[in-house]
Amino acid sequence: MKKLFSLLLFAFVAVVSSAQETTFTKTVAFDFRDGSKLTPPIILGDASYAMIDGKAFTNGPITVMFNRINSTGRPTYFDGYVSLNKGERLTVSCPADYELLSVEFSVDSENVGVLMVPSGFKGTYTIDGSLAVWTNTDNKGNTIDGITTCALQNGNQDAKIMAFNVTYRSPMNILQTTAVTPAKGETVTEFSNMVLAFDHEIFTVDADNIYSLKKDGKEVAKLKTAAIDGNKVTFVPDNKLTEAGEYTVTFPKESFTTEEGYYNKEFSTSFTYVLPKNTFNPTELPGGEVEEMPATIDIVFPSAIGNKNNADDANDVSKLAFDVVNQKTGETVGIAKASMKEDNDNTLQLAIQNMTLTKKGIYTITVPEKKVYDIHYSLDTELYNSEFTILYKVAGADAPSDEVLAEAAALLKKTGIGYPTATAAERTTLAEMVEAEEQGDEAFRTAINAYLNSTDITYPEEGKYYSISNVQYDGKKYWLAYDGTAVTLTTDGTAAYSFKAVKVQTADGTSTIKLGTADGKYLHALVATDDYTEAKTVNVTDNAESAAATLALNKLVYADDAHKVFGFMSIQGLIGKRYGEGADVTAYSTVRNNGNVAEGVTTTAFNANMSSAFMLEEAEAPKVITEYAVTVNPQSETGTVEALESVVVTFPTVEKVTLADKSKVTLTGKNTGKTVAVKTSAVDGNKVTFTFGALVNDTYTFKAAEGAFTYSSADETITVQDIEQDFTVYYADEFVTDFLDQPNRMMIDNEWDLHNIHPTDLNNLSIQIVDGNYNSVEPFLSDKDVELRHENGMLVTTGKLEKYTDYETYTEDVFYRNNEMMGVVAQVSGTSIMLKDGTKFFDYGTYDDKIVTEERQIPHYHILVKLDKERTADNTEDGIYWYWIYEETFGDANYGRWLNGEAIAKKNCHVNKFRQYAVNVSKTATDINEIDRDETESDVIYDMLGRRVNDTNKPGLYIKNGKKFIVK
Repeated sequence: MKKLFSLLLFAFVAVVSSAQETTFTKTVAFDFRDGSKLTPPIILGDASYAMIDGKAFTNGPITVMFNRINSTGRPTYFDGYVSLNKGERLTVSCPADYELLSVEFSVDSENVGVLMVPSGFKGTYTIDGSLAVWTNTDNKGNTIDGITTCALQNGNQDAKIMAFNVTYRSPMNILQTTAVTPAKGETVTEFSNMVLAFDHEIFTVDADNIYSLKKDGKEVAKLKTAAIDGNKVTFVPDNKLTEAGEYTVTFPKESFTTEEGYYNKEFSTSFTYVLPKNTFNPTELPGGEVEEMPATIDIVFPSAIGNKNNADDANDVSKLAFDVVNQKTGETVGIAKASMKEDNDNTLQLAIQNMTLTKKGIYTITVPEKKVYDIHYSLDTELYNSEFTILYKVAGADAPSDEVLAEAAALLKKTGIGYPTATAAERTTLAEMVEAEEQGDEAFRTAINAYLNSTDITYPEEGKYYSISNVQYDGKKYWLAYDGTAVTLTTDGTAAYSFKAVKVQTADGTSTIKLGTADGKYLHALVATDDYTEAKTVNVTDNAESAAATLALNKLVYADDAHKVFGFMSIQGLIGKRYGEGADVTAYSTVRNNGNVAEGVTTTAFNANMSSAFMLEEAEAPKVITEYAVTVNPQSETGTVEALESVVVTFPTVEKVTLADKSKVTLTGKNTGKTVAVKTSAVDGNKVTFTFGALVNDTYTFKAAEGAFTYSSADETITVQDIEQDFTVYYADEFVTDFLDQPNRMMIDNEWDLHNIHPTDLNNLSIQIVDGNYNSVEPFLSDKDVELRHENGMLVTTGKLEKYTDYETYTEDVFYRNNEMMGVVAQVSGTSIMLKDGTKFFDYGTYDDKIVTEERQIPHYHILVKLDKERTADNTEDGIYWYWIYEETFGDANYGRWLNGEAIAKKNCHVNKFRQYAVNVSKTATDINEIDRDETESDVIYDMLGRRVNDTNKPGLYIKNGKKFIVK
């Protein structure tokens, strides 16, 4: 069957909000035309088909399975499609809080018209011309909500399924609050509104819901919607809160919805309201500039005042007294004694004592909180003052403003290269003014400007290291970097080079400090052109005398706006004659958009006629740039090796390297997170070889931390910086799925093979793996689930596999010679003896030979299915039940070692294929245990229902001569 394939195969049905993209109806594709893109992928390799019976494929929350239900065949994947035979089933499922809407087949799918909805499943499957689709409707077209599993079963011809779409709906009640104001559990002193913020934009607020603000279970106010703004909803109460306590509001389900239909689950929030009490404050504070300090100060309150500290008379404030403080020194210079003003109970009067009222200065009187009370106070509603301060400036006393004082203090904290020295006169003057605080803003401005323009600045100190950055007008920084050849610029501060301050002799016999590199070169003037004879593109020189003559560090000066260049330096240097003619030119270093400068730098800093602004900051010694190469053996162009023999680190520019600290060399798996220890190390000149312990499949990071390697250069020990490189170890990644292809047997309640059992016997399934000689083989288990399903394919419960061992006791003849065991006897004939392992002796009896009968125990290993929910007659229906055991649920000894993380290639591990074990459950049926037969008859055969049969061509369990046997 061919049909027009919907464009929904590669599209989503989505609804988008401005907060974020959200989807509640979505379509996902399962396209078998390219099996490698499925999850998990189907890789055929050299095979032409793959059995996918019981395999689960996923896309988002949707799971798809192809199962054999009542068929002799199995769902099979060929190159580009899945073949469903008669009785085979396609099942589509989603999680419980989602629901399926439709399953629509592609144009390339054939014979899907033979599919049908099996008994016990909901939904309708229709074929309408070119359209083949399952929908969540009944046969009358009514929508069926809440379907999470859809099944389509083949009833006739083989169907070829190429691709199909699954449309589903995600949960709607996902709307969540991201913030609540007041926050849940918060204590507030005022409440005028409540704001809820959500993770989506809000479209509607349910006006029918009554949002009650409750205290002690009783409604005290209703919250009304005041505004909806994007993802925020604001409520206001219709009553003012008058009582302290905890207030709670509950928002029912679907109170808030988005335009896409999302809604909230029911939620509650609460807060604690405390009546504000520190609101009894003066209506206006006295103070200001005066010729002398007033003898009395009146402070007016909004109502009559009292003093709660006086239990006898609440109107008595006479015990209150406050310090008069000199603002500059912090010293107490007087007392302000309190009393109530005569004939005015709203006014607190302060009388100034113990100070000269005409003394010049700035004075403050601070009244702490809870000193002045409203006369109408009570234990529940007491009102008192917040802390307040009265300030008087007497006889024109001056002081800097807070802004200027803070600016000066901040400037004094700036130290380092380019800033005034600790002993600079300008620094000393400004520091003394900040300490005294006795001069006004104008005097401070003069001192600050002198400080900014001080030429007594700090220069680099011999032996210390410094990073250098160019600072642009817009604040961007470009650090000087050095790669061993040239100085360049970088926007990455971590890549800045650390230049060492070196003392260099000048031509006149004096010395000066220059900035050097670790390899003995010196910084040259940074210019962005090579038009001048002395301008070197590398911007470094190895000539100390030349360096002394051609480079100088000076304070950067910009008198018009000195604060912008405060702390910056200029780099001035000789750049020679332009085009080799005229006088030598000394110029400032500039940073422009050409030469050796980083792309994107387009201007000099601050002023085109001056040096660019450079900042020098003390730094750690630089890491020496050392060339190295990390290789692995065997060699690999792809970075992937099947087995790692060694890791080799080579230093091509070094003659001899030392492995200084082997503990700093590590090999760590990115997936496992485990570090593999160094097994051996060997140094050969400039080459170091490492071997490691066993590895598993993983991508590994080889790392040699700084200090792992050192080498000597110019009588100095150089420490190599961090070395890091990744590579992948990838063993053959396919298990051999033949573990159950060996002879095996299934036991239920100690009986062999398939038979009618009681429901409780479903709890007693065990499997024994045996080899070709029926010797029991010990399996190793993974942690995969085993599923128990009913005959309609529905999952009943899951479980895990567990191992147990029992032993069979027997005796055997053992051949000893001179008290040494030779082996187990198979046959003795005269002077010849043959052992079971094939060894023959033709001189039996010649030596101290003897045969001893000894007891032996043979272990039998069993796999027991331990169901999560035991089956009983009450929770189990009659019918055929299937145990589904998925691939790689158990395997051989190598598989066990692989599970434990050992370096075992998957190709050396044998695991089980997907298997189904069928059991017929009958609450009334009983299995026969004995067969009454005529003792004179021989070789009479019965089946397990007690019927005599003529042959055993069909596989099953039979009884012959009173003994059961299996035909496979």
